[in-house]
Amino acid sequence: MFCEGLVSLLICLCVGCRISLSGTCVHTWPPKRTPQYPYGRREANETAQGVDDATIEVKIPGNGFRFYESNFRSVFVHLDGVITLGTKAAPVMAMGFPFPDIPAIAPLWLDVDTRRSGRLYVQSGTVPALLERANKDIRRALSDIAKTFTATWALVATWDKVGLFDKQRDKTNSFQCVLVTNSSMSVALFIYYRKGLRWSSGDADPENAYNIGVNAGDGVRYLSLPEEESVITSISSLSEQSNIDIAGMWILRLDGTLARVPTWKVFDGCATDPCHKHGLCNRERKEGKSVFTCRCSNGFSGPCCETDDNECSSTPCLYGGVCIDLPGSFKCNCSLGYSGVFCEKMACGNGVLEQGEECDDGNKNLWDGCSDTCRVDRLWNCSGKLAEHSSCHVIPIDLDVLNPETTSRRTVYTSPMQQVFLADPDLLDCGEIRSKDWELVEVVLTNLIMQAEHIAFSPELSRDSSQINISIQQASKVRESVMLRETSDVEKGWLKLEVVRKTGRSVDLTIVLLSIFYEVVVDHNDYRPRTVTVAVKLNSGAISPPSEVNLQYVGQNANAPQIQLGVTNVSFTERSSPVSVTQMTLSLDDGDSSYYNIKWATVSLTQKKERYLHEELALNLSSAEVNVTFDPNVLVLSLNGSASRSVYSKLLNSVTYMNWATKLSGFSSRPVLFRVSDGDHVSKALIYIDLQTVNEPPVISIQGSAFMSYSEGEGPAELGGRVVVTDPDGDNIHSANLHLQDSEHKDTISVDYSISSSVTVTLMSPSHLTLQGEASVSTYGEIMSSVSFHNPTSNLTRKSRMLVMAVSDGELVSEAVIVTVNVEIVNSRPMVTFARKRRFDAVYETHGESLNLFPATTEFTDGDSRTASGMRILMSGAIDGLAEELSVDKDLASNYGLEWTSSWPNETTYDLEVSGYSYFEAYLELLLSVYYVHNGAQPKSGERVLTVVGSDGQGASSLPATVHVMVRSVNQPPQLDMGRGFGVDGSTDFSLAGDTAVSISSRPERIDIIDQDSSHTANVSVHLKSGNDQAMDSDEFVFLAYSISDRLNVYSNC
Repeated sequence: MFCEGLVSLLICLCVGCRISLSGTCVHTWPPKRTPQYPYGRREANETAQGVDDATIEVKIPGNGFRFYESNFRSVFVHLDGVITLGTKAAPVMAMGFPFPDIPAIAPLWLDVDTRRSGRLYVQSGTVPALLERANKDIRRALSDIAKTFTATWALVATWDKVGLFDKQRDKTNSFQCVLVTNSSMSVALFIYYRKGLRWSSGDADPENAYNIGVNAGDGVRYLSLPEEESVITSISSLSEQSNIDIAGMWILRLDGTLARVPTWKVFDGCATDPCHKHGLCNRERKEGKSVFTCRCSNGFSGPCCETDDNECSSTPCLYGGVCIDLPGSFKCNCSLGYSGVFCEKMACGNGVLEQGEECDDGNKNLWDGCSDTCRVDRLWNCSGKLAEHSSCHVIPIDLDVLNPETTSRRTVYTSPMQQVFLADPDLLDCGEIRSKDWELVEVVLTNLIMQAEHIAFSPELSRDSSQINISIQQASKVRESVMLRETSDVEKGWLKLEVVRKTGRSVDLTIVLLSIFYEVVVDHNDYRPRTVTVAVKLNSGAISPPSEVNLQYVGQNANAPQIQLGVTNVSFTERSSPVSVTQMTLSLDDGDSSYYNIKWATVSLTQKKERYLHEELALNLSSAEVNVTFDPNVLVLSLNGSASRSVYSKLLNSVTYMNWATKLSGFSSRPVLFRVSDGDHVSKALIYIDLQTVNEPPVISIQGSAFMSYSEGEGPAELGGRVVVTDPDGDNIHSANLHLQDSEHKDTISVDYSISSSVTVTLMSPSHLTLQGEASVSTYGEIMSSVSFHNPTSNLTRKSRMLVMAVSDGELVSEAVIVTVNVEIVNSRPMVTFARKRRFDAVYETHGESLNLFPATTEFTDGDSRTASGMRILMSGAIDGLAEELSVDKDLASNYGLEWTSSWPNETTYDLEVSGYSYFEAYLELLLSVYYVHNGAQPKSGERVLTVVGSDGQGASSLPATVHVMVRSVNQPPQLDMGRGFGVDGSTDFSLAGDTAVSISSRPERIDIIDQDSSHTANVSVHLKSGNDQAMDSDEFVFLAYSISDRLNVYSNC
């Protein structure tokens, strides 16, 4: 039964036959399931993730890929579950077949979105393992080409856990498409994972269905699955159905004029034993459908005999026995002292000492101290009271019967009728036991096989040793001094010989032990080993621990094959290629001359680890004589078949180890056990695979804009893009570091610490923070994406910073990613300030001298710049003509590279300008050097106002700052003007002022008295005399002395 189509609202799935319809057990078809082709980052050539639409182009070598009658050299794998041939074009959404111009293969064509879930993996090429897998699948399904088809190229496209548009991830789909060709024939395999198909576009919008099948591209020919529908509306059972006998796999032949599929399978309900071997399956038809019913055996019930009845419900176990329910039956665990199916019997071996028993140790084993008839064995002591369990032990004596170092020895003999002495004369040591100290020597063969086997005693055959040389007379005496008792039970497999020292006789115990031997009196080919135990009882009742001799008749196969290895350790590096386990150093040897063949061998990983579910042992060579199988559940590689040692050596040397796990940390080595058998013997050898972990650092990147834009004085700036964190060999990150380089005062970065409670945010400084705590890569990416930048000040100077981010997986740190923080700076005005304490900042009273104008408390600053470009000082007020000026320290200006100029824009304004780029401190120093001077005869008293304006060279000037200067007049001495013609040459006008002496040649015409700051003269005196105090002659020079005083008593003398 094919469940009436590929997809049915009634999914006829009965895994293990647990579902019944109207009392009928419905069976699942097909019964088998194939694993998906290997995929992942290691296998894939290309991948697509985190996008809504993507297309991956794959070039095809050779003749290309045969599709209908055409060969295509390239195919395009689309994220939306369709592969187009020869053209990248594909409809946005799935269209019903057929449609023109676009040859297409659609494993499941629908609207896929991987922005929040899933990934597309694409692997292509000629990888041997991939081609071999494809050959097996195609040859098994397509019998018409099974003998001729050998794949030369294959492509595996895997849609792994992909989501639905738009960014939906609550349900995902997983499926594969495999394209295979041998240049002339082409095949497509659609593989749907069990429970891997969770959504379809048609579920939400029936108008927007999906396609499964192939389209020739000519608008006419196509093939849909199932064949009678071009568009299907449900995908829930694709993974449970098939057009071959493999659940979830669909196969299509694509070359030729028409695409073809294998013959549809016919359902046989009883073919796979739906009644679980617990009942009889009866076929019948109901309503035109093939169904079956189960007639259940006792102990089982249900439509499929799937219910194991509880036989313990009737409490069948007696006397306190515990009932255990078994499939179709039950078992009683009886209380101490009881046995039987229902615990109804009391018997020897029940572990309870009862009347008539010497002992009861809870079993019927031979030679364990308590016999199968509950009698104490010789050489044993058993303790225990009635109704209690017996405890038995050997009576110890200090005696090494056969070997002073061990209690076991192996004796090998090659002739089937050879007499094999049990004691080794070179090893035997009876200590200080005297001839009359011992009472009994007991020799027991515990695994008697043939009646012709014997334990014999013969002093005449006793071997010489360094300790004893038995003569004929001594042998006769020994025979007379002992008594032999031989008993056996061939059915129970034991034989016993007792050598009893006769009372009163003296017999050397060493001679006795050297005289005991084992023999078989008929020729035989029985190679099974025998075990003989020897114990001695002393007169005191003390018994020696039994010494064991293992007898081995080897015949023509005496030796086990020996495994020789040249290496004991082999290294396997994480995510590397398979490694040879033996490194081609294994060899097999066997001491037997005519027994060459090996019967079987196994190679196994001796410790099963859940972390190593991806482990694999493989054989690179093959042999027609040896069958090779690998069981992935127990990790055992088995070789079976008789072949020579050289064949097995070559096969075992080709064993490789592979581990597909991407993270091997925490495990140092894996033991690989080699076992080889020649049919009788098994040899073992151990090689350790040293696991080398390769830790790859995590990766951090930014999707979108890697910039942050901040405007001075505004709110925090956020990252324009999204931080994406990945780790090739792990899912978790342990820490992260965010550091702002080239930061300024009060630059601050922050993240949203509320995103995850498992990650701790530590502020190392306002511009440096760390994240600590193990969390997923997505969690770290989300936290780091929330980073923001802020600076509350309004005097920023740098226009950009670099935010450096990196993450660590606990061992390695990722390469840093850099986010550029662009800062828009708002330029502020510089400031000139004075600290005023009085009305006038400076007073000028000394005529002709300079006066520094600006106090030491003057400041010239700028909040967002360290460089000034100029300064202007304007003096205005009651300016007295052009005699007043301002000046600076010229040397200081030159040292700072500054230039200065001065001018009179008008008669009441003086302008001093300083220009050039220098620090504000330089301009301040130069401003403090500015001084005022009056160069005229008499300054005008009054207030001068100095206005200072500074510039930062970025288009901003300070507000005007003023300094007030009071200029006060100073009283000057009066002057005497003698008038014209009173000079030396009789023609020059000159004045006498101050304390001056001149020579005159004639009498002055007039004498003028001049006082610039006073019109009142208090006293004037003039005295003429000759140079030699004699009467003045007209031709001689005379001295004129005068004294003038103004009303302020300021004098001028001459």
